[in-house]
Amino acid sequence: IVASVFFVFNMTGTVSPQDGSGWVRTLTIVIFTMMASVTTGQFAAVAFSLDGEGLWLMKSAPISPSIYYFAKLAFVVTPGFGVLSVLFIMLSFFKTMPQYPMYVSIPAGFLMLSALCALLIMFDILKPDFNLRLSDIQYRKRRNPSKTIISVLGSQVGSVLLGIVFAFSEYHQYIPPFSRWTEKTAITISLVLLGIIVIVIHIVAAKIAIKRIRFLFGENAK
Repeated sequence: IVASVFFVFNMTGTVSPQDGSGWVRTLTIVIFTMMASVTTGQFAAVAFSLDGEGLWLMKSAPISPSIYYFAKLAFVVTPGFGVLSVLFIMLSFFKTMPQYPMYVSIPAGFLMLSALCALLIMFDILKPDFNLRLSDIQYRKRRNPSKTIISVLGSQVGSVLLGIVFAFSEYHQYIPPFSRWTEKTAITISLVLLGIIVIVIHIVAAKIAIKRIRFLFGENAK
């Protein structure tokens, strides 16, 4: 949140409301989503690994792999949604900062964040590290930093790629078939495109993760 506030404060001195149709407002959504996903990504990248010791308990509990997966996703995504909401509400008070209406920026940020968290959880389920313990300080010092690297780089790269999709409303005028579209139409199409991609990501991530969880639960039951 602090880093995002500094970003907004610096940008307010270099842009004006007349620049609202440019890339600044889209960049703001990408930056906010990136900040939130880097934070929540630290949890998403180890969400399954942290259950290593209690995996037998998860198997014996009356919880299906699909419910387990979606519970993990909700647990990881919810704090990020809170952070994004606070950031966009704070942004609304900076009147000189080019920005989308909150009914556009908040859904866009939520969609991107949820997709990134789903992918990070999926990767953790595919390659869990059951040696990970929150209370094990010694292990923290010697553990493989690959999960941290994946979560940070994945959050950054993913935010940019999804941001490019959402930015369709900013570059549609350079594409002949869509050059005559109004700004509202282009923004609507941008949200629809982003939504479709996010839904596909969730479907793929859920299928792969749940299949893997089912295998691990079954393996531990033997």
